[in-house]
Amino acid sequence: MFMVGSIMQMQVRLKNKNKNSLVFVFILLLQLFFNNNLFSITLGSDTTVATPQAYYNFTGPDNRIANYTMMDNGFSLSDSTVSCSWDSIFDCSKNIHLYRGQLFLQRDLCLSGNLGIGGKIWGSSYTIEFLDKISTVDFTQDFTINRANLFFNSNVNITKFMRFVDNCKIDGAGRYLNLGAGARINVASNSRLILENLKILNFSGNKFFCDSNSSNIVFRNCKIFLDGNFDFSKGSILISGNTEIYGNNKTFAYSSSVGSTIDSYSCLYFAPGTIFSYSPTNNNRSLIYMNDISSILYIDGASLISTKTGLQLTRGSLILDNGVTFSAYGTAFSESFSLGGSADSSLNVNVFASANINSYGAISIDNSENNSDILYQSDFTTETIGQWTADALYGDISRWQIVGDEMRTISGTFLTIIYRGNLDWSNYTMVSLVSRGISNPMGIVFYYKDENNYWRYLNESGYMLVRGRFLGNWVNAADLADSAFAVDDTVNSQWYWYKAQVDNGLISVKHWLYGTTEPVDWEFSTYDNRLLGGAIGLMGWDNSTNFKDVSVTRN
Repeated sequence: MFMVGSIMQMQVRLKNKNKNSLVFVFILLLQLFFNNNLFSITLGSDTTVATPQAYYNFTGPDNRIANYTMMDNGFSLSDSTVSCSWDSIFDCSKNIHLYRGQLFLQRDLCLSGNLGIGGKIWGSSYTIEFLDKISTVDFTQDFTINRANLFFNSNVNITKFMRFVDNCKIDGAGRYLNLGAGARINVASNSRLILENLKILNFSGNKFFCDSNSSNIVFRNCKIFLDGNFDFSKGSILISGNTEIYGNNKTFAYSSSVGSTIDSYSCLYFAPGTIFSYSPTNNNRSLIYMNDISSILYIDGASLISTKTGLQLTRGSLILDNGVTFSAYGTAFSESFSLGGSADSSLNVNVFASANINSYGAISIDNSENNSDILYQSDFTTETIGQWTADALYGDISRWQIVGDEMRTISGTFLTIIYRGNLDWSNYTMVSLVSRGISNPMGIVFYYKDENNYWRYLNESGYMLVRGRFLGNWVNAADLADSAFAVDDTVNSQWYWYKAQVDNGLISVKHWLYGTTEPVDWEFSTYDNRLLGGAIGLMGWDNSTNFKDVSVTRN
């Protein structure tokens, strides 16, 4: 009797327990069904044009705005857990509020409103274009921009923190970028920010800064208006085109420990009353690099100041105009201003008739006659990644870094190219040490004109090929078959010399193992006059390609 009663009680308890479980599951299903936070939404259609959407607030992760969706009233992400992909071919006509959520661009976004409440934008190299329907673009919240381009058709105000990661660009189309009191523009490590066609107001303090020396800022056809002193303490700068700095009695200080470059056919101009202070944290006095005679430092009624490190200017052109002041705190010639150097690094100095030069401290002029055949030579120990440019199609400067005396690819699993030098170089010989960790192509680039026109000498498909791009098409030199070239005998983790000579259409190449004697004969020569000049570059395919001791000499 006791056993029967106990069993009956157990059955009742089990039935109650099952009933409670069913109720719990039912309630949970209702919550799942009605709770948008657990569902992703695709708004609109990929096949037909939908009617304009009302203002929409996305909740939950992995939402999407489809191809033919018309967002005439803007949209928002509800909080930091929400993400949304933009894939519409239409403009967004009103504001976008991210509320610390994430927006992923799957195509360009044309915006007639503002980016309101901040968050993170993953650009995948697409562009957000702010249309001219708004008089001023205001960034009043914190944003992180990853691999995206911003194009403005109106003036811009920034009053908060903006962080740029990977390769990003701001193109102002000649308009004003105003930096408010709280503005802080930050470039992440291994990242590059291009500032193009901008007039930058209230540039001072820590409103622009880099995370590390692997960060790079490019000023391309910009005007910078200082409203206080500015110190560039980390990273590198590339001056591309004409960049002008204004600010009476305001200082632009360079204290970074790595080098910056004035590119070919480019000019860095300091207006009357401005002060350029060279004060690196190390004792390197050659951190301002000029590619060639077309690289110009223009001191117009401005002051040039150096700490005891001194400052040496070589290769390019120095223009002195109006009342120019040199102030060097060092007393020895090794701590002075040094203009020029050896035969391969002479400085072209132009002193205008209106110039009135005041000097406080020593100035050393050592301009040997420049009859050297060396166009470029580097062991990478005094160079920065910012002195190279990523190929527009197969580049990505963040996938390269300089470590010690080596240039290395550091990430990615496909082709990447960087280049430097004068696009008008011709009839030269390029030599580089090259090594790889795994069996993927590697090579040197010569006669680089742009992303659609260049030659490469590389190991690929079992051969040592001269293969490149001409008018955007992949071609072999002289349109020869791969089998016409030498067989690839590369051994992983070994260093090889790669050598290419170009001379009035004649292309000759060879390679040999480091530590062995250079072969007398070229392994391959052919005539191809489709390209007759250009810069030099490096090419890798993965994160294991290394380069050392690159040199370029006239034939």
